[in-house]
Amino acid sequence: MRLLLIEPGPHGGLLHYLVQLGDALAERGHTVELLTARDNELVGRSSRARMRAELPRTVEGTQSPPAGLAYRRRQARVALQLARCWGRILFEARTGRHDALITGTDIGMVPTAVAALALTAVPGRPPLVRIAHNLRAYNRWGGEELFRASPLLDLVLKRAVPRFDLTLLPGERAREEYQARWPRSRIAVVPHGDERLFAEEPPPPAEEERILFFG
Repeated sequence: MRLLLIEPGPHGGLLHYLVQLGDALAERGHTVELLTARDNELVGRSSRARMRAELPRTVEGTQSPPAGLAYRRRQARVALQLARCWGRILFEARTGRHDALITGTDIGMVPTAVAALALTAVPGRPPLVRIAHNLRAYNRWGGEELFRASPLLDLVLKRAVPRFDLTLLPGERAREEYQARWPRSRIAVVPHGDERLFAEEPPPPAEEERILFFG
């Protein structure tokens, strides 16, 4: 199969997961392209999948955002880059050169959820696969709740999520929770890969008990 894997994030776990998934699919004999952000942190890495680092960067950095007018200017730049990025993704979905599209992009914000809805509506698109890293939208509106979506985000997600042809989840517990929330979704479980993305062999087990905190 000719597969296109899409991840706009220039760094972090979503990019790592997608690149390693692309390598695994290529090792099984598929023709795999990775459509990623320009100058992402894995550019130049030797890979069985072909990386196309062509998407506009939608993240300006990890530093704290500025305040006042500078913050508004930064918001405008990010919004413009986000529109350009998803415009390119929508164009790729129309080209007809791929048998399936796979994306792990976070759709827990209104702009990306609307873009995902638009992607599912592209005429003549190939089958569309979503990697659901987050089962629920994180709270970005204040308060003590960890998960919380705005009414508008809920409305868009209710339209977009069932339109994906397949959703990939990391485990059986996630499958149960996702199926209860989105009963019309077609689901498959794909566990997280090992750490061969960063080393030839996975690290050995620790000699003592340890706790790993994500985030």
